[in-house]
Amino acid sequence: MGGVVYGPSPVIRNTHRPIWDYTFPRPIRWKLGDPVSIRILDYDWSDNTVFVLNSRKGDPLAMRLLSGTVKPSRGGSTSLVFESDFAPPQLSRPE
Repeated sequence: MGGVVYGPSPVIRNTHRPIWDYTFPRPIRWKLGDPVSIRILDYDWSDNTVFVLNSRKGDPLAMRLLSGTVKPSRGGSTSLVFESDFAPPQLSRPE
């Protein structure tokens, strides 16, 4: 998040349907325009990248990727569900 690494999460039991249920040990600090990158690595036999999602370049509210369900664009059953207290900023109505 904005160049700061949060994680890695602890290793979980080897299964085809892993559930991490992980909470970051410190709050994520966010500034308007910070990019978000989400990576899932499988360390079973080697460092195998399972999933990577990067926010769009210039997305001012990329933090919203860490609230809700994220699925890979190429399909499959991999998904992540994030919960956060992030609320998009309220903008005034244009005149």
